[in-house]
Amino acid sequence: MTYVKTIVCLANSTKRDPNRCIAGRELVNNQLGSWIRPVTGDATIEGAIPPSVSRLDIGRQIAKLDIVEMTFDRASPKGCQIENHLLAPVQWRYIGAWQLASLPQLANGYPDLWNKGNSTYNGLNDQISTSEAGGLQDSLRLIEPDNFSYCVRMEGWAGKQKRALRGSFSYKGTNFTLKITDPAYAAQTPDLVVDREYTFQGRVLICVSIADVFRDNHYKLIAAIYNL
Repeated sequence: MTYVKTIVCLANSTKRDPNRCIAGRELVNNQLGSWIRPVTGDATIEGAIPPSVSRLDIGRQIAKLDIVEMTFDRASPKGCQIENHLLAPVQWRYIGAWQLASLPQLANGYPDLWNKGNSTYNGLNDQISTSEAGGLQDSLRLIEPDNFSYCVRMEGWAGKQKRALRGSFSYKGTNFTLKITDPAYAAQTPDLVVDREYTFQGRVLICVSIADVFRDNHYKLIAAIYNL
């Protein structure tokens, strides 16, 4: 039996472009509830949301901070991604928008960003083994980091390097460098100066997500950036 949930969209990130990974907090009687990550049953795109699905009834694609009504078939947890719910084929209904000024109240005071100490060659504290991920109880967090900056670097190996956008910050005394999948910032990648650090004035919030397993590991991603 299908069920309906109203969600404040907090992440609308790239996953197998042009598809998206969308996530947010449930809104019940004007109170914020659990995280929800809508997914499809299409294994070829790892459950990502194609543009045909994420188009709202008002004629545009879903955006960050939209309040949207979605219909689901069932809960569909996958490893540490306990927030996953399988979408029913019903068009999403636009309800309104969450105010940016009110966003900090959605940022919970998490004690950490899951594990630390596992890093890829280009990242810092950005990797989680499948065994570690099996013991986690969530895969989405909205936080207010310290000293946030982002930078384009050339990643890969000789002859096969490409531009990659990563964000660096500290949280609860631990430093991180994670890949950015927020499309609004990823779109800037070709135009940014390589190895130059870009910073914000004022407060920044970021949504951090644990991605699906890839080559026996999970990776932490910056799925959304909010410059307050």
